[in-house]
Amino acid sequence: MRNRLVIIILAIFCMLAAAGCGSEDTATTDVAASSIQTKPLREMKHGFDLDKNKELTFGGITVSFPDYWIQYNDSSDNPFYCAETGDKIAELLFKYDKSDMTEDDFASKISEIIADYLEDKTSELSDVTIGVTSESEDIPAYTIGYNGKMDDNEMTGRCCFVYDPIDGGTLILDLRQTDNTEYMYFDDFNEMVSNIIVEGSIKQNPVEDIEPENIEEPDSKTVNANIKVSNSQGDATYEEEYDTPDETEENISEESEADTSYKVFPYPGEDEITNVDDYKSFYRNYQSAYNQKWYRMTMPIYSVSGNSIIVHDDLDNVLGMISVHFAEPNATSPLRRGDEVTVVALTRSKMLGALMMYSGYIDSMRKTANSIVDGQVIIIDDYVSFAQNYDSHDIGKTIQITAPVENVTESGFSIREGFPDDITSSISVELADGETTEGIKDGDVVTFIGETHSQMWNRLFVEDAHIGAAKGSNVVHYNETEAYAEKNKPKTYISCTAGQLDSDKDNNMMSAKDKYLGKDLEISGVIVDIDNKGKDFHIGANSSTGLADAIYCSVETEEQRQKLMKLSKGSAVTVRGNCYKIGSLVGYMVKLDDILTGY
Repeated sequence: MRNRLVIIILAIFCMLAAAGCGSEDTATTDVAASSIQTKPLREMKHGFDLDKNKELTFGGITVSFPDYWIQYNDSSDNPFYCAETGDKIAELLFKYDKSDMTEDDFASKISEIIADYLEDKTSELSDVTIGVTSESEDIPAYTIGYNGKMDDNEMTGRCCFVYDPIDGGTLILDLRQTDNTEYMYFDDFNEMVSNIIVEGSIKQNPVEDIEPENIEEPDSKTVNANIKVSNSQGDATYEEEYDTPDETEENISEESEADTSYKVFPYPGEDEITNVDDYKSFYRNYQSAYNQKWYRMTMPIYSVSGNSIIVHDDLDNVLGMISVHFAEPNATSPLRRGDEVTVVALTRSKMLGALMMYSGYIDSMRKTANSIVDGQVIIIDDYVSFAQNYDSHDIGKTIQITAPVENVTESGFSIREGFPDDITSSISVELADGETTEGIKDGDVVTFIGETHSQMWNRLFVEDAHIGAAKGSNVVHYNETEAYAEKNKPKTYISCTAGQLDSDKDNNMMSAKDKYLGKDLEISGVIVDIDNKGKDFHIGANSSTGLADAIYCSVETEEQRQKLMKLSKGSAVTVRGNCYKIGSLVGYMVKLDDILTGY
């Protein structure tokens, strides 16, 4: 089932990357980006209001939803609602499974949970479309989009799977509607998901609407305002239009796009472009007010698909993404995963974690240490260290590993020897088409070549693998690569104390984020809490500091765990790491590079 989920995620990426693409027309009227006009067919329903909403609580999970939903049954665990029309062409379903799971169980079984639910509740299920499996902020939860049929009508659905740490259960929130509904309800669904409250989790209140950070205002100077797009039918500028005069942007983004053509716009004038300094912050804080506007941003490429690129908001994490479709034919031909590219493009929308951009143009690009070296095979001598420290420098590389295998199936195997004794730490290998594990049994030492794909829950996924060692001269050891040198070059750390960090956050959260978020820090403090599995600990200004004001430190290596074993509450300690999150509820969250003193 896990392999099935990975396939679903890949299919999603391909569909999202293709969104916004289509045949070009020969319309010759110059139309500025700001003049786009849509003609609504179905109105998007905006009925979410925390003051007027209904609420349901399942174990430790509370969901708020608009009062226009009419209940059709009285089940306490699986209530079912229809929209204000009273017809079953728009349904809101809640399913609560009281199974006693740990959070690790939920993470490891999420693929089965998703697949089993969709197969049980949806007839003629199509592949997941226009949605990404994504982890909600601060709570174990995953959202997807899918297509199927409801009473022989084509149906589109959105689903959110939320873990309940109080009772160990799973809540499934499912909104589905047929193509002939009067309204579109998915904006309200997104609001429902954003405002879920889970007792015992870090997230205890709705997500605040935050303005994007580090975005420069555009200059007043106009340059190249009338550059035209060249295609096989001559130079032309294009007006965006749709297959039917009544389709809306929202409707198109919700449905299959196979029959939809999107037209491109010419490169905008400089006065139309807003420069984005931090694409991650822009992605996280994106609002509907930014739709249909031109932005320039520099980003590392995660993958190339057709004439589109995909960029993840954090390349250490395969969840959440930006997709850019380019205006010019073959624009992506020189690009490779890991390249850094500056694009100018129109934003379209953000749905379920996916930000869509189109009419894109490449301003500049450069090869980096992250870039794929075509044809190169990298020998990984210490596969445990490689998997534990996998990051953006290692994505998409062709690697060779020799290791004992277990859980051998027809399609692949796992590597667990040498990893910490937990349920997720391992390497999962999926064989290429035509390859076989025939003759390989658990415990055999196997040499194989494959492409690194992603890391989820401390498990590294390697795909398109072939049994055997590399042949030829383009073979290097990992510690000889530019990516390794770039990844391991000395860092410059900002020296600070836990008390100083807490004070700066309390005085001005915006200023604290600008000063510390994404930065490498050397922090001195006192240990106030240690996780009993050695996965993390908190440090504060003194031993009486509460967890809400302490610095969360994520333990990343076995060496760090061994150092933590010698520490105790009240120990003075100095740590180094990268600050990857700052919030009013979560405080500072740091991914450790090392524990320097105190052990």
